[in-house]
Amino acid sequence: MPMRLDRACAVLEGHCTVEEAHDLAEWLVTGRAREANLAACAGLHAAVLQCLMALAPQIVARPADPALGLWLDAALPAPVPLPPEAPPQKAARAPRRRRKAAAAT
Repeated sequence: MPMRLDRACAVLEGHCTVEEAHDLAEWLVTGRAREANLAACAGLHAAVLQCLMALAPQIVARPADPALGLWLDAALPAPVPLPPEAPPQKAARAPRRRRKAAAAT
């Protein structure tokens, strides 16, 4: 099967035909925070591409095929890179106030 619809990610594999467009559109409309993984995709029918363009899931991986990747770059938003793991930050401290020296009497 050229398309696998997981809980939050559509994995498109091989050649995705017009038959997958309806299922993909329905899946994208009914959920929130949907993602699409195109890493193993070898080709898309125009109807599948239109679903991706119109419903704009987050693209988490581009196709491995460089020619297909270049073709899709103009049509789809760039994949969102995963944030690097940041080292733990120290708690911010408030600046210290200087005490005025007590006046000698």
